[in-house]
Amino acid sequence: MFSFFRALVGGLLGGPVGAILAGFSARSSANPDSASGGGGGGGGGGEPPGGSSSLTDDQVRALTPAQIAAMTPQALNLLSSAQFALLSGAQAGAMTLIQIAALESDDLRGLGSAALRALSTTQIVALGTEQMTQLRDAQVAALTTAQVASLNTAGLAALTDAQTAALGTGQIRALGADQIASLATSDLNSLLTSQFAALTAPQLAGLTSTQIASLESRDLRALSSAAL
Repeated sequence: MFSFFRALVGGLLGGPVGAILAGFSARSSANPDSASGGGGGGGGGGEPPGGSSSLTDDQVRALTPAQIAAMTPQALNLLSSAQFALLSGAQAGAMTLIQIAALESDDLRGLGSAALRALSTTQIVALGTEQMTQLRDAQVAALTTAQVASLNTAGLAALTDAQTAALGTGQIRALGADQIASLATSDLNSLLTSQFAALTAPQLAGLTSTQIASLESRDLRALSSAAL
């Protein structure tokens, strides 16, 4: 059955799905506000009437990476958050930087861990600070160490206390000294003792005087002798 749908969408503008995609692009280009719900990345993520019904779930699964990349940002945002959850790693990895930057909050939160981990570091950097705050804690925990290391200081600083606390010890070790220095004192104090124990000497050297003064006693006790 899946091979049937794959064949059905074999050409971007060929077949019924291709026609729907073409209609998506034409409609959203002509009226971008109604197609996107009036907001781009970090927006409310509301779904326009009929947006999620234009493509069935099977048709979304069958879209090729090339077809995903060819969609306008507005057309892509017509997919429901539930349909974003169906995207494979290959499909998510095909999204353009313009599409990434325009992803609405609910759609971004709909991405599964495998799809999120498939994003390149360049795609991760394309996410705006508001979009970063919209990631679910589980999504933050699913980021690869390379993706975490690629975050600019603004993106990392935008993470909420709960998101920061969701980072694994491997992700913590992947952070550069400048990234550590960008953390707000509340973010730093939200780290678990296991996360503090994972900090390396170069990372500790990057702490600002304000950050050092705010450290809690439990965090200081957690620091490894090697890091000190």
